[in-house]
Amino acid sequence: MTNESQIELAQRVHKKVLRLGKIFHNICIANSIPYYMLGGTMLGAIRHKGFIPWDDDMDFGVEREYFTKLVSVLQNQLPKDCRLISKENTRDFYGGFIKIEDRKTLVKERLSEFKYGVTIDIFPLDKTNNNLSFFSYNRLINTLYKIQNYRFHRLKDYGFLKNSISRVLHLLHFPYNKQFIYNIIEKYLLKNKGEYLANHYGAWGIREIVNKSFVGKPELYVFEDTEFFGVQEPEQYLTSLYGERYMTLPPKEKRIFHIKELKERE
Repeated sequence: MTNESQIELAQRVHKKVLRLGKIFHNICIANSIPYYMLGGTMLGAIRHKGFIPWDDDMDFGVEREYFTKLVSVLQNQLPKDCRLISKENTRDFYGGFIKIEDRKTLVKERLSEFKYGVTIDIFPLDKTNNNLSFFSYNRLINTLYKIQNYRFHRLKDYGFLKNSISRVLHLLHFPYNKQFIYNIIEKYLLKNKGEYLANHYGAWGIREIVNKSFVGKPELYVFEDTEFFGVQEPEQYLTSLYGERYMTLPPKEKRIFHIKELKERE
């Protein structure tokens, strides 16, 4: 794929992702559900006033106390050309978060074939503390979620050790039910409270445990041709997640656009 065609593909994907973000935003506003941009989406808003050029989705967070309500209203209020993806209603989805999918599209990623359309990710944010010791609840949740991923996903870039663990878990059929580990996490471990907020199901693991004061009250930020809500203290939040040089672009070899192809469904 030439550089020009990759840029064109990214622009097409961003246009569709942005529409999903606007739909999510409007539903949250209409139903008084506060939310925040997270991770690369929050970084994009600060560093690029929109998408990181090589990013292919958007990440949002909703505190756990509003999350059940959010799932319910999304099920009832999404446009017909969108659908809610969750571990409860989608057989081959095993995440502890939810997605909104553009049903008119199909995407092929570098590590997977066509499976879903363009999506955005919405994560539950849980109250916790900053205890990251080996036997802490935070470490235990992180470990259990990794086991869940190794059990139900087969990724080409796991590496020898992780692939070995994944094969053993597949052979043992443990846990047999994909809800097994989530039942442990969400019924027992998430009773942990404190002055921190955790995105336990985020890509950065325990690094996504941040002081609740950094998140604060939702603030509007410019993002492309619109505005989305983000964290109150973006400098502290982004430094906690990415380090002090978060405004510095990564080297070119790390600017990877993961989607290889975008198709329109008939």
